[in-house]
Amino acid sequence: MAVDIPAARMSNIDGLEVTQGLTWASWRPGGEYTKKVVVKNVAFDKRKIDFSVPHSQVFGTLVYPKAITLNPGTTYSMPVVFKPLESKQYEDKIEFKTKNKKISIPIKAVLPDPDVQIPDQLNFSYCAVKDSVTIKFTLKNLRQME
Repeated sequence: MAVDIPAARMSNIDGLEVTQGLTWASWRPGGEYTKKVVVKNVAFDKRKIDFSVPHSQVFGTLVYPKAITLNPGTTYSMPVVFKPLESKQYEDKIEFKTKNKKISIPIKAVLPDPDVQIPDQLNFSYCAVKDSVTIKFTLKNLRQME
């Protein structure tokens, strides 16, 4: 099974193309969400890679942390599961260790961030004491669905 990740989301470090990071933006407590960290050997020699799993209880992997051997041109895809317990921001990391380098992949879950646009000024004109005035104005939600 080929895993196709856009090049803009991959980094080439020490002959390995790795996912730059994982971010969960649309989630609810009690749910279960899965994304994949992809490691591809783009070097001309075989690579042995050790990795450590996330330390927090809300992030986990479906694999036991044992050494991975990647031949040239091969790809390893590791599912990362996010099971939020409460509505707050979470951060952790997965580390891959080669003979020469340690590669840290940040994983995080962010809360929705409001991004609304309202007019700079509102003119209510004159209003008598204990009276009310109603005006209409446009409120735009600029946040994109993810």
